[in-house]
Amino acid sequence: MDLLDGIAPLADRYDGYVLDLWGVVHNGKQIYPGVAEALGALKSRGKRVVFLTNAPRRAWFVGSMLDRMGLDRALYDGIMSSGEIAWMMLRDRSHPFFAPLGKRAVHIGPERDLSVIEEDVATLVADPAEADFLLNTGPDPDRGSDDPSPYRPALEAAAAHDLPMVCVNPDRYVMVGADRLICAGALADIYLELGGGFERRAVGR
Repeated sequence: MDLLDGIAPLADRYDGYVLDLWGVVHNGKQIYPGVAEALGALKSRGKRVVFLTNAPRRAWFVGSMLDRMGLDRALYDGIMSSGEIAWMMLRDRSHPFFAPLGKRAVHIGPERDLSVIEEDVATLVADPAEADFLLNTGPDPDRGSDDPSPYRPALEAAAAHDLPMVCVNPDRYVMVGADRLICAGALADIYLELGGGFERRAVGR
């Protein structure tokens, strides 16, 4: 296996590039040094660049985050996120898992992730007894991002009602700067351990 110092040796081999965001373009806080220059070199060669991310938020939200980090939108052609795919599946209801789901969801995750249910593709309820499925987008500010165990009571309550889980990011952990934080996948692991008659569907790669 060849280890490359940059993308330059590959630049002319392909017409387009699909690049991960987290850990490749940024570290959750800022764009890595040299990324803008590398993307600019690809665009100057007429290459198409699309970002692929497990972020549990819609593509427009991810684009706004990159704007705040200072990445010029002229340097890439599009974004596809786990959140965008989840939103499309909840909107279209054509996938066999999503087709029979009701619209009422109990949510575990931060408010910033609610773009995945915008345009009324789902409605949030507080009581698992009134929900049709569990929407898992990851840790929230109240229970923290260091340890999945504080989420166990909420997961047990959902499991008690055999709620199917939609996990909008199968990653278990992510590095944000120098901090290792849990993701929705870590909560999905607990839900799987709880057993019961529910199904789990992870949206992402």
